[in-house]
Amino acid sequence: MSETKKKKLTISEEFKTMKNFLLPLLQQTKIDLDWAEVYSKFIMFKSIYDSIKTQTFVAKNLKIKEINKMIKQAIPESMFSEISKLRKIYEFTVIVIENENINL
Repeated sequence: MSETKKKKLTISEEFKTMKNFLLPLLQQTKIDLDWAEVYSKFIMFKSIYDSIKTQTFVAKNLKIKEINKMIKQAIPESMFSEISKLRKIYEFTVIVIENENINL
């Protein structure tokens, strides 16, 4: 076998070994980042929930407007288009907070 082929084979084997080592770490990092995002959103919505709970509203639509305003204040402007999605996540968070015995 020529010297060049041996080098290519060695580099290929090293790359494969490195890939097999790094791929699980990369996958775990993605999982960790996803969970960090979920946790931070949960904390954000819990804070909004706690704040809304202390207030009294004359009408339901005023409460909804205040929730939307608080969500908008807590997110970057680039996410304003996702307000309805975040609102649904907020509603789910409220269900989780208010029902301690919920089965997910």
